Amino acid sequence: MKICLVSQDFYPDNIGGQGIYAFQLANKLAKRGHEVCVLTCYSQKREKFLRKLNFNTLFISNHPFQNPLTFGVLAFLIFKRKLKMEKFDVLHSSELCGFLFNCLKPKNISKFISASHNSYWDRWQNTKSFLGKLKYRMIMPLEKSTFSRADRIVIGSEIEEKAMEAYKIPNSKVKLIYYGVGFDFKIKDKKKAADLKKKYKIPKEGKVILYVARMVERKKPHILFEAAKKAIRRRKDLYFLLVGDGPYLKRLKRLKYDKQRIIFTGKISYEKLPPFYFLSDIFVLPSVGEGSISLTVLEAASVGLPLILTSDSAGNCPIFKNGYNGFLTKVDDVEDLCEKILKVLPFVKKMGRRSHSLAEKYFTWNYHAKSLETIYRELFNTKVS
Repeated sequence: MKICLVSQDFYPDNIGGQGIYAFQLANKLAKRGHEVCVLTCYSQKREKFLRKLNFNTLFISNHPFQNPLTFGVLAFLIFKRKLKMEKFDVLHSSELCGFLFNCLKPKNISKFISASHNSYWDRWQNTKSFLGKLKYRMIMPLEKSTFSRADRIVIGSEIEEKAMEAYKIPNSKVKLIYYGVGFDFKIKDKKKAADLKKKYKIPKEGKVILYVARMVERKKPHILFEAAKKAIRRRKDLYFLLVGDGPYLKRLKRLKYDKQRIIFTGKISYEKLPPFYFLSDIFVLPSVGEGSISLTVLEAASVGLPLILTSDSAGNCPIFKNGYNGFLTKVDDVEDLCEKILKVLPFVKKMGRRSHSLAEKYFTWNYHAKSLETIYRELFNTKVS
């Protein structure tokens, strides 16, 4: 099949999980014998990296006001100009990136698939900001229209079903496929983990609690920061690694805290993340408004880390079972988060093994690509080989 994939975010210059998703999807589908063309934002790093791979890429110029909607408009115009003579079986777009495609339906595309990773309806539900509420409320009609006009909507966790219900999308159009884990973990990552412990002056016997996410309000780094301050007063062997960049990073670093035991790393590129998981004992993501399950949760589980999540960051997903491979914490509750971190410590190895087992069973990108291929072919009434 000939597939056009439209995503503003894309590895290796990815902002978040959408960029990893789009890259893994393009790569796996191409390896399964499909002809894949990707429309994404330009970066020098992307161009150099993607030139070596077995799918075509058309780059969209960046501009200061780029967002999924404006990117989608530019992608549509580039598509009409450069690809109007080519016929595609499927256009697979990430959320609002496909708005114009789904509404205007170019004649050289047969079927339209939208992927919902983190719906604006879910963000609207969870933000406490008045301006955030206003912004998301204005975007929601566009998102609803995008999904309504798609032939299928692919979601990554059960929690996204709520947005589809709110938009009155028929169940028959919504397909749940769990995301995969993209890392190919190697022995050298374990060695690098030991080197990182030395770099951050974490003693061998130190227990490391890891956070990997953007430093933005809905990811709740400030809640973990306050819980960490409480926890390190109660246990002398605890160390917190907060990995990520964003507006909250500078804000938190200006505050008074123990810099030896609460460590901000800043942004770490995707390919350099594995050692951070290996050196850690527990993974924490106290976020809201995740929509689909965060890829960092899957990555942490695959390494064998117990998980401390909110009901939102857990995403009603089989990667997490409260009390089995970690604990649920209440949203915005510093005291409860501190207690759950301390509560999991005696069960780190036992719960970590369970996390690894669940990840191995349910979550691979090969399985995700094959499931998508099944959806594509169902639309044409053909069988998957």
